[in-house]
Parts: sequence; structure tokens; C-alpha cells
Amino acid sequence: MEDTLQFMNERYPDLTPQDIDQLRELGMRFCQPVIPHGGQHTALNTQEEAATAA
Repeated sequence: MEDTLQFMNERYPDLTPQDIDQLRELGMRFCQPVIPHGGQHTALNTQEEAATAA
């Protein structure tokens, strides 16, 4: 991530420190999974629940 931000800063010298901070925040948000993995309902465990309930 830092390499990308350094490249962007070198490639686009008009970017302000605030712009770089915003890019860092967006990049970190993009890197996070949209749906957290865990015990929520998924197609697989919904089918398993239906099979055990029947």
C-alpha cells in the first residue's frame, strides 16, 4: 500500500498531503472484505440447517 501511495505521490506531484491521506483511507477500505467471514447465513450453512431441521 505504501509503495502505491509513494508512486501516486511521485507520478502526480500536485497531490496534497490531504489527497494522499484520502487515497490511503480509500485503499484500506477497499482492502477490507465487504462481508465478514464467520458464522452468518450462507448458502452452505442454510442448506445444512434445512437438512437437519427436516
